[in-house]
Amino acid sequence: MIIGPALAVGFALGGQTLTVPAPAAAKDGCATCHPDARLEGSIHAGLSCLDCHAGAKLQAGDPPHPAKKDLPPPDCASKCHRGEAASAGAPPLAYADSVHGRGYLDRGEPEVARCWDCHGKHTIKAGSDPASMVNRVNIPTTCSRCHEDMTVVVKYNIHAESPYREYRKSVHGRALFDKGLVSFAAVCTDCQGVHDIPPAADPKSTVHPANLAQTCGQTNCHPGMPARIASAKIHRDVFDKSSGAPYYVQKVLFWLVIISAVSTVLWFIPALLRRLKGCPRR
Repeated sequence: MIIGPALAVGFALGGQTLTVPAPAAAKDGCATCHPDARLEGSIHAGLSCLDCHAGAKLQAGDPPHPAKKDLPPPDCASKCHRGEAASAGAPPLAYADSVHGRGYLDRGEPEVARCWDCHGKHTIKAGSDPASMVNRVNIPTTCSRCHEDMTVVVKYNIHAESPYREYRKSVHGRALFDKGLVSFAAVCTDCQGVHDIPPAADPKSTVHPANLAQTCGQTNCHPGMPARIASAKIHRDVFDKSSGAPYYVQKVLFWLVIISAVSTVLWFIPALLRRLKGCPRR
């Protein structure tokens, strides 16, 4: 029997029978065994556990529900988050047709990002909260949990790079993390999209080569971006020889700075010594 929100239920917890309305049972009874699953302080604080775990069937015994592997996962988009769009991007329902949604919903791939992998589980904060996993300053770290996992990268042939580490060294990453330009610096979702992310090879992808000039040329980014510049490799480590020309350019610039500094010191010290000795200027 599936317990509805208005039904009073009785079940055993640690030898004690509790008879309470279903929402209260989910909030209070569940927390007896699952203290880490409390919703206080989260954006879902007013919900019952059964609002998300709607397919859970209470049963006699210990525990009073099926094993975790037999519980249906929460259906966030179709049940609650149907119409609202993200602050910048597609609404949650678009997830089903994304590279993540197809992998999870169509092929059942266990490592693919689902709602709770990006937003969190029982401690979900509003996106505007600095502690939220999808707050702008945290988005690169959230995405890196999968995209820096080489097990996932190799299994799904995502790419051979380390996007977070390379992003961290990029002009965008330095602007975000070092200068604190949270609303100004580009993060993953500004370029890739939000819930509707297609594979990069898909002509609809915002990072498909044919669309890069438009993506980089957004009004609040680089309007008028030439296609040739937009097509340049973004995630690269200029301190790695494999990056090609940028590696050698930074080497040349580095040594030019060193030579200039040394030349200045060599010129300045004799001049300073003459000044201290009271020698006339030449």
